[in-house]
Amino acid sequence: MANRAYLVGSSNGDTAGPGENGINYNPDTEILAGASTQIPVFWLSLFDESNIKPHAVQEYSIPAPVCEAATARTLLQQRRAKILAAFSQSKTHWEAWERLITEAPFKFFKLDATEVWDLDPELFQSQLPPAVRWFSSGSADDFAKLLSVAEIPMIQPRGFLGRLVGNTPSGYDMATKTLTMAKDGAGRSDSVGHHLHGYAWVREVPWKDE
Repeated sequence: MANRAYLVGSSNGDTAGPGENGINYNPDTEILAGASTQIPVFWLSLFDESNIKPHAVQEYSIPAPVCEAATARTLLQQRRAKILAAFSQSKTHWEAWERLITEAPFKFFKLDATEVWDLDPELFQSQLPPAVRWFSSGSADDFAKLLSVAEIPMIQPRGFLGRLVGNTPSGYDMATKTLTMAKDGAGRSDSVGHHLHGYAWVREVPWKDE
């Protein structure tokens, strides 16, 4: 299993995910964007808690947000200022995200997070609702859950020696409200965009993947 999540567009309001005959959407035409091991922050801006429905797979029930596209676009506009305040250097990423959602020719938006859920079902079940709720609550606890489901570490305050060394920490800085994803120990670059809006799958996207 690749541990990916998918943002899906559709003509119907069914939850997205696997079933007895495979996944219930067309990955070649209906996947708007993908993500690995996490749920990007901007994806969740399309939903509220009431949109989280159970997707039944055998004996399991997987949280699966689904909403009407028109409602999602309204929420997108209402939440724009809040997102840009919380992620102060994300305007370019957000504008590309808005364009993707505005131009998407679908009646519904959905998340298929089955593979990410499968990594730790209990943790996912406990963190997704508060992560979605942050867009209306503004709660610090809910924001921490939002960062967690997006696999964004929170940067801890550093002492004098840490600042003197000057290494760029990776994650979200509460003081500056900025997101920095530095290179890992193997020298591979992480991508801010992947944690905010995901990456291209089959359909063209209005951003350049890093």
